[in-house]
Amino acid sequence: MQIVFLPGFMCDERLFASQMTALSDAGFDCHFAALTDQETIADMAAHVLRSHEGDLLLVGLSMGGIVALEAVRQAPNRITGLALLNTTPFEDSLGETRLQQIADVQRDGIEDLYVQVLKPAYIAPENRHKQLMDLVVAMARDLGPDVFERQSTALAARSSFEEDLPTIKQASLVLTGAADAMCGEETAQYLQAQLPDASLTVVANCGHLSTLEQPAYVSAALITFVREL
Repeated sequence: MQIVFLPGFMCDERLFASQMTALSDAGFDCHFAALTDQETIADMAAHVLRSHEGDLLLVGLSMGGIVALEAVRQAPNRITGLALLNTTPFEDSLGETRLQQIADVQRDGIEDLYVQVLKPAYIAPENRHKQLMDLVVAMARDLGPDVFERQSTALAARSSFEEDLPTIKQASLVLTGAADAMCGEETAQYLQAQLPDASLTVVANCGHLSTLEQPAYVSAALITFVREL
């Protein structure tokens, strides 16, 4: 069984550096799936399934969790478990905001938008130290405006998974931050309630980027989950 890590919006493998190291050291076969070239959530999921053979345990944060749910929709027999971190099953609610952000990024670049708007929304106030804030900007800057547009468009056009959740039989870990302003505890509780075999973990002192804000806690939760499978 391969464990495949699926990143959040405008994040690269640095999002999961601590978790991939911890699980690899524990003897698990870990892989990262870049989601930069596809224009829809369905295409992202199909890319993950094509790129990794056999049974997969999917660990997805935010957008990555949405892709994980779509992968179950496309190939339920290949998915052995789900870790849904700081994610949502609902259709997009940002609409015109995403279109404006795309225009802003294409005109002014990524850095201003992340420094002024997105970084503070992602990270709990107590975790907004320079090293972490700079990392979030660096990941977005390195991926660039074209990836920003593709991922924004994919998220805006995604469909809801609300009707799918009760049919997902795989064991699932639902995890969120207590201070996640984007996919918080209420959404996580909904996911846990609708999935037939799911546990819920709410991480204290943590916002939307749990793997970076509380890396040791999230790594331990993932190791426990995987071992129980």
